[in-house]
Amino acid sequence: MAAIDKINRRITLVAPDGKRATYKVSKDAINFDQIRVGDRVKVTVIEELAVFLRKAGTPPSIGEGAEVALAPKGAMPGGVVAETAEVTARIVAVDT
Repeated sequence: MAAIDKINRRITLVAPDGKRATYKVSKDAINFDQIRVGDRVKVTVIEELAVFLRKAGTPPSIGEGAEVALAPKGAMPGGVVAETAEVTARIVAVDT
């Protein structure tokens, strides 16, 4: 753990290859107060992108959702956070 912003609930992690990434921690994370800079954490990050084509004239839409599963109070900090977002947009270019 390279940095913790407790006010904005963000953590910065450093991967074994030195790459840094900052993540938002859910407000439901019960044991967030237990982690410290320098702690080693096990994290699996999966990013996916799905593109669906719709007929022209379909009204634009935006949607978001989140699911959180947390470690019980007093246990080692841990949990799973899944966030999704849906945006309807017009494709203006494709770079293969």
